[in-house]
Amino acid sequence: MTEKSVSLASSKTPFLPEPLLQVARKVQGILQQAHIPFAIIGGVAVGYHATPRTTEDVDFIIPSEFANQVKKLLGPSQPLSMETREGFTVTVDGFPIDFLLALKREKEALQKTHQYGDLIVPNLWHLLTLKLESGRTKDSQDIIELSKKMAEAEANKFSLWLSNVNEEWSEEFASLRLIGQLEEQKQKKVASS
Repeated sequence: MTEKSVSLASSKTPFLPEPLLQVARKVQGILQQAHIPFAIIGGVAVGYHATPRTTEDVDFIIPSEFANQVKKLLGPSQPLSMETREGFTVTVDGFPIDFLLALKREKEALQKTHQYGDLIVPNLWHLLTLKLESGRTKDSQDIIELSKKMAEAEANKFSLWLSNVNEEWSEEFASLRLIGQLEEQKQKKVASS
């Protein structure tokens, strides 16, 4: 995993309470030692690419063929309560750790990662795709925040790529990006008043 990861600015560190950060590092270390492909997603990954937000858990994405191995390594699990995704939750040192099972097209995200402090997260395009696929309200807000950090050329390139992958996602991204742009304009107007 680490040889495929891109190390970025070491000054960036995850915006997590120290006990949760320790658990994330512990689980990541167990997965790395077992040579299980993964990426940390959710609020941690959003914090790397955009404005950090608080989170009470750590979300990982892994290939489905490693699910049983992860359960053996980390102990008892419960099915993840998401309508659109398969996965499971384990408790590590009192903290919930969610594991989403990567769909076929998402497995590429596990090969194109960035190092965030010492945690591994997917690149921006893959994270946005995961967020678009989930369709949850919380993920829509994350997409707005992530799109604000994209340069116009990058957003246009992503939109073009997305239109070839899933037209519905392309339209949703365009709408959410517009909301983000309007929010930024409003903030600038308020700041200049």
